[in-house]
Amino acid sequence: MLKKIIFFVETPLTKRDYSRYGLDILKSLGHRIEVWNFGLFLKSTYNNNHIPENTLKDSFIKQLNSKSNINNYLSTLNKTDVVLALITVSNKSNFIFNYLNASNTYYGFSLVNTIPVSIKALPLNKRFLRFLKNPLLIINKFYNIYNDNFSLSIKPNFLILGGACSLDLAKKRGFLSKDVKLIKTHTRDYDLFLENRSLNKTSKEDYILFLDEFSPYHPDTLFSGNEVDCTPETYYPDINMFFNKIENQLNMKVIIASHPRANYDQIGNPYAGRQIIKDETVQLVKNSKLILSHASTAINFAILYYKPLIFLTSSQYSNFYQHSINCASQTLGKKPIDISKDIEFNFSDFIKFDKNSYNQFKDQYIKMSDSVDTNQWKIFSNFINNN
Repeated sequence: MLKKIIFFVETPLTKRDYSRYGLDILKSLGHRIEVWNFGLFLKSTYNNNHIPENTLKDSFIKQLNSKSNINNYLSTLNKTDVVLALITVSNKSNFIFNYLNASNTYYGFSLVNTIPVSIKALPLNKRFLRFLKNPLLIINKFYNIYNDNFSLSIKPNFLILGGACSLDLAKKRGFLSKDVKLIKTHTRDYDLFLENRSLNKTSKEDYILFLDEFSPYHPDTLFSGNEVDCTPETYYPDINMFFNKIENQLNMKVIIASHPRANYDQIGNPYAGRQIIKDETVQLVKNSKLILSHASTAINFAILYYKPLIFLTSSQYSNFYQHSINCASQTLGKKPIDISKDIEFNFSDFIKFDKNSYNQFKDQYIKMSDSVDTNQWKIFSNFINNN
C-alpha cells in the first residue's frame, strides 16, 4: 500500500500551494494526502488577519487551532505515515517535533528553496541598526534563542534538497546526522523549467522584464514580524524613474512580471501604466532581452535561460532587503544599481554575464549536477516508497 503523506503547514493552502507541493502529482501516483494547517496556533496574527486569494477548502485540509487540538491529531499518526514538515522550528512548535521524535514518526523537511541570503547572515553592525529601528526585534530575538538550541536536537529521517547550498542550510539548522536520508531534487522553478522546455517564442517585440516582488505590500512582512522592505511612497517613484531611463537608452519597454501574491487588480497599477502580467513568468523570462530584479527567487529562470541580469537596490530600502539584494548579486559577481541616486549609466555595460557564474549558481541554489531531470515530487514519491 502506498504511504499517506501529511503536509504540516502554517499558512492557508492556496491553489498555488496545491501545485507547488505537488499534491496533484502525488495523488496521481496513488498516495493519500492530508494537509494539516497549524497556522491559527503557530502564526495567529498572520492567519487571523490575512486570507490569501484562492484559498482552498476541502476535507483533506485540517485546521488545527489549539495545543489540545494539535495533540489529538498527532495521536492519530501511525507508523506508515510520512510527514513533510513545512512549519518553522520554534519554541512554540517544539512540542510537535518532540512528539514526532518520541513516536518514531517518519518525517523530514524540504530545503529546496535555499537562497543566498539564507546562508549569509546580515552583518553585525547592520543587525544592530535594525534592532534600533524596531525594538520588538530584540524581544523576538531573545524569545527565539531557545529555538536555535532546540533545532539542534531535531533528527529528521529525510531532507529534500535542491542545490548544494541546501546542505549548508541543513547544517546551519542542525538537521544533519549520520542517519538522515538526503533526497536530491531541485527547486519548484526547475520543475516549471522542465515543463516549459517546449515553449516557443511568442513575442515579436524585444522587451526588458522586471521581476516584481510586491515589495511595499508583501504579506510575508506580517508573517515574519520584520520591518517593511520599503514604502510605496519611496519605492514606486524611484523605480518608475529608473524604468524611464533604461527604456529611453535601450529603446525597449519594461514589462512587469507580477509577483504571484500581488493584487494589482485591487490596488491599481503603481508602475506608471506599464503592462503587468501575472502567472506567465517562465514564458516572459524566456522571451525577454534583459531581466531587472531585486532579490526575487525568479532569477532562477534568468539563470536557466542565460538571460542578462541587472540587480536594483536603494538606500531607501530596509537593511535586510539591501542585504538580500547584495547576497544575490554578489553570488553572480555583480553589483546592484542604487536607483535612489540620480546617476546616469551606460546600460549596455550591464548586459553581460559570465556563463560559468550562472552554472555555479545553478549547482549551488537550483539543482545539484547529479540530480535527475524529473519532477521533484516524483523523486520524493519514489524515495518514500523504497524507504
